[in-house]
Amino acid sequence: MTHLPRLLASLSQPSARLAVSDLSTGMLAMAAWGCVTGVAMVESGLTTWQAVGMTFIVFAGTAQLASLPLIAVASPLWLIWLSALVINLRFVIYALGQRDWLGRLPPASRLVHGAVTTDIVAASVNRRLADPPANFDPVAYFRMGSLMSWTSWQTSSVLGIWLAGQLPKDLGLAFLAALAILALLLPMVRDRAGLACVVAAGLTALIGQPLPLRLGLLLAIVVGLLAAVFVRRWETEGQGQKEGLSDD
Repeated sequence: MTHLPRLLASLSQPSARLAVSDLSTGMLAMAAWGCVTGVAMVESGLTTWQAVGMTFIVFAGTAQLASLPLIAVASPLWLIWLSALVINLRFVIYALGQRDWLGRLPPASRLVHGAVTTDIVAASVNRRLADPPANFDPVAYFRMGSLMSWTSWQTSSVLGIWLAGQLPKDLGLAFLAALAILALLLPMVRDRAGLACVVAAGLTALIGQPLPLRLGLLLAIVVGLLAAVFVRRWETEGQGQKEGLSDD
């Protein structure tokens, strides 16, 4: 079996589908960070094609964000490389945690897998390995997670690069900050109550934007909290009714 059919076969395994279930929410946060990085590259003075080339070649968001200020002030190349190397030393730890199952692969394949390793996928694989389900295949899980990460990051980074060219010059940094906040908030939306809170608060803030003294923001906070409380209470009451019926 050649490499491509083998790869496609691994992506159709149950462990690969488990990766989709585990990592889908995290991909939203990764997309937000990718968009942030895309905007930041253009805001730092890179041309569109330089930014696109960097996101496809580097594929390391933290290293990209750390090196951009150095590139903007024309720092020596060795300093840029050293900064990125120090930041990415954590991947040595990830490699040690993955050697038991990645060690079965040929050296060239291990190199490719290492190049697409991300924080979220490495952490998720190790979490599953601590209490693995039946017939768990970490390689299939890792490959699907890495494919999701790479696709999410590249798509969102290119989108951020494009957005940076469309935004007014005085809006770039404000837009960047808003995306950064979204990247922090999205992983917290883990249930219906959290989703209700975000949707209700976002709609209220949008509708209440014309209110004076930024009262729309305060109103959005209150409405979001009330929505979360209401949904959580509704879920609790529904669970209680189910338990009562089962006892009968």
